[in-house]
Amino acid sequence: MKKNYILSLLSGLLICQIVMAQQTSDKVSLKALSATVEVVGRGETEVSETSDGIMHSVTVRITPSETTQKTAALCMQEGEMEGYYGAGYTPLEMFNLYDQAYTAQKGGSMFKEGTYDTVFYNLWDSCAFVIWVCCVSGSDTNIISQPIPSYNESSLSMIDVKCEIYPNPVAKQLNVVTSNNIEVAELVNSLGQTVYRRSLNSTHTSIDVSDFEKGVYFLRLKNNKNTILKKILIK
Repeated sequence: MKKNYILSLLSGLLICQIVMAQQTSDKVSLKALSATVEVVGRGETEVSETSDGIMHSVTVRITPSETTQKTAALCMQEGEMEGYYGAGYTPLEMFNLYDQAYTAQKGGSMFKEGTYDTVFYNLWDSCAFVIWVCCVSGSDTNIISQPIPSYNESSLSMIDVKCEIYPNPVAKQLNVVTSNNIEVAELVNSLGQTVYRRSLNSTHTSIDVSDFEKGVYFLRLKNNKNTILKKILIK
C-alpha cells in the first residue's frame, strides 16, 4: 500500500511537471511571436496642399519572427493608442476595426505574410509616432510597439492650440472643439484627396461622416497662422 502511495505521488508530480512544461512552452512561443520594425525611408506627403513640409511619409519594413505567420502594422501618434484604450478599445479591437476599414476600402486583409514594406502617409513633422504591429500565429496574437523619432524639430504646428475630437472611431457625427478659432476644416482620405471642406470662424464644429466610406482619414484644421492634423477612423 505504501508502495502504491509513492507511485501515485510520483505519477502526480510527473503530470504536474508536464502541465507546467506545457504552460512554459506556451509562454515562450507567445514571447517568440514578434517582428522587427525598421524605418527604411522617408519622403514628402502626397497631400499637395501641404507640400511645404508640414507632413511627410515614412516607409517601414516589417520582418516577422520564425513563429509568426502574419502581421499587420499601424502608425499612430504617440499616446494615440492609449487614448483609444481609455475610450474602451483594446489594441486588438483597434486592429480589427482598421482591418475591417481596410477591407472595405481596398479588399482583402491588411494582415500579410513574410517580410514587407509599408508606407504611412501624412505624418506631422513635429510629432513623435509609434509603429504598432499585431503578430498572429493560429489563434495566438501578440501586439508590439516601437517608437519612431519625429521628422524634425522645427515644423509649423499649433503647439498652443488644444483640440478635442470625439467620438473616434466615429460612425455618424464627428465633433471638434478647439481652444482657438479655426477658419477651415478639411477631411483628407488615405489617398491624399480632400473629400470635405468647410469654411468657418469658430472654436467648434460638427461633421456628418455617415456618407463617407469606412477607413482612415485626416482631419486638417487651419487658421491664418498654422495647421493642425488629427487622424480619425470612420467605421
